[in-house]
Amino acid sequence: MKTVTYSMRFSIPFFIQRSYPLLTVLSLMPQLTHLLTSSMKHAKRYGTIFTVCSLISIISACDGTFPTKPLEDNEQEQEQQAQSTASGNKDNGSPIDNSANNPANNSNDDLWSHIRHGYQLNTKPLSNTIPAIGEQRINGLITRYRKHPKDIFQQTEQARLYLHHIVSELEKNNMPTELALIPFVESRFDPFAYSSGRASGLWQFIPGTGERFNMTQTWWHDERRDVIKSTQAAIDYFNYLHRFFDNDWLLAIAAYNAGEGTVKRAIKRNKKVGKATDFWSLPLPKQTQFYVPKLFVWARIIDTPEHYALSLSPIQNTAVFTAIDIQSQIDLATFSEISNMNIDDVYALNPAYNRWATDPQAPHELLVPLEKADNILTSLQSYPIEKRMQWQRYTVKPNDALSFIAKRFNTNTRSIQKANKLASSRIRVGQTLLIPTASKQSDFYQKSAEQRLAVRQNTSKKKNKNKKVKYITQAGDTLWSIGKKYQVKPSSIAYWNNMSEKDVLKKKQALVIWQDNATLAQLTLNNSTNDSAEKRKVLYTVKSGDNLSFIAQRFSVSTKDIREWNDETLKKYLKPGQVLKLFVTVANRTL
Repeated sequence: MKTVTYSMRFSIPFFIQRSYPLLTVLSLMPQLTHLLTSSMKHAKRYGTIFTVCSLISIISACDGTFPTKPLEDNEQEQEQQAQSTASGNKDNGSPIDNSANNPANNSNDDLWSHIRHGYQLNTKPLSNTIPAIGEQRINGLITRYRKHPKDIFQQTEQARLYLHHIVSELEKNNMPTELALIPFVESRFDPFAYSSGRASGLWQFIPGTGERFNMTQTWWHDERRDVIKSTQAAIDYFNYLHRFFDNDWLLAIAAYNAGEGTVKRAIKRNKKVGKATDFWSLPLPKQTQFYVPKLFVWARIIDTPEHYALSLSPIQNTAVFTAIDIQSQIDLATFSEISNMNIDDVYALNPAYNRWATDPQAPHELLVPLEKADNILTSLQSYPIEKRMQWQRYTVKPNDALSFIAKRFNTNTRSIQKANKLASSRIRVGQTLLIPTASKQSDFYQKSAEQRLAVRQNTSKKKNKNKKVKYITQAGDTLWSIGKKYQVKPSSIAYWNNMSEKDVLKKKQALVIWQDNATLAQLTLNNSTNDSAEKRKVLYTVKSGDNLSFIAQRFSVSTKDIREWNDETLKKYLKPGQVLKLFVTVANRTL
């Protein structure tokens, strides 16, 4: 029970402190009545002075001492005490203020409060560092976000696994904790997010930047999705950008989105015409103009969620996972059984793994829940290493190639080479190979790259497109040409097939395209008409600037067909004046 020390130098319980003046007044009611009566009798003689003195005497008797502190100081002490009491009695249903000014938020138990206290950027509303155009963008985004409270809740729940590690690493580097909110903007805290620009992971690194910061990207493993390594890379990148832009965090954040070259050129343009060179004044791409405001919106939501009629589920400010050394490659289904973890949880903590097993190359590490780490290590030590992977014997047949065998068994050539100590990809008929194989059916590994693709291909992005079409690519195909044929956007094809618009299509690659009933019926009719239409031979003279793709699109044929029709005369490069033989339908002839 709390105690309060009075100026009379004795301590009494808190509830007595609150009731003591009232009890004293009740016990002194006779004296109070006598004093008030006396004051009324002598009011004409002594006036107001006597009454005031009488009341002071009563108050002094009630309190045990004459007040010596200013009234405002006493009120401040009472307010602090009330806040302390409220924060210490949560079971009584007392409301908890989540604002940054609440002393309860100084507690290290709540990660959201910890993040607020690490803010270094001036993101608050009506800040004199944010111009009107900035506030306009921020307010517009807030209006949109407030319409989707469930989405905000889902994203903050998604962050629960990873946020403590990110905040801890930022604090080790004395960096603003607002940067921990960047994955909300980049990936919605989805470690499997993959953008149309080929960016991947929580921090959305593109392949080139991933290589720049030493993140390996192999068939088995993509460290751009590794929680620990991608976070360290993001910190290194932000530190570099912060120094590059003379310790201006907003320019550094903008450059993380647009690239330092883009921001540097914008600064140069403004300097040339005598304009300001702060973030808000630069002529940056539209996406980047809204990138920093999005971060500001998240910072404000986390700072005062109740101000926006939103709520945040508490997150304990404690470590969630730790890395353990498993010492060898292991099937993730086998690890799931040994560790007593759900396979989806294994992938959630280890999203960098593309396949059904860990990388055969060291280091052999997995992230596991902190509270389970010791038990998992004990179980692994008693589990024979030779049983961690399943192997199948395969006898090489005529016309076999190592790449075909690897594809058949859902592995890669390098793993087969390593398992069989092959110096090259050469194999001979009758040779026996050991092939690493998954212990479960492919659909068990729901977060593997193969299964993520299958899920995406079976899900239409738009409700009105409910008919799935399978398309096998041909030589010369591009997303643009396929999109034109099926009357869909290249970006939609990329989304349905979990790829980027910049990815190069492979020959005989299986793609899924979603269509609505009307468009599919029209395409079927067009194809039927084209099949029955008369085909004529056309001689086309190559012009300057022509290429096979352009000619194929112009005559609605494939580049493969053009090569077959002109096999004897077609060289590696087209030359102006060269004559090509084409077979086109009358309807498609466009001369």
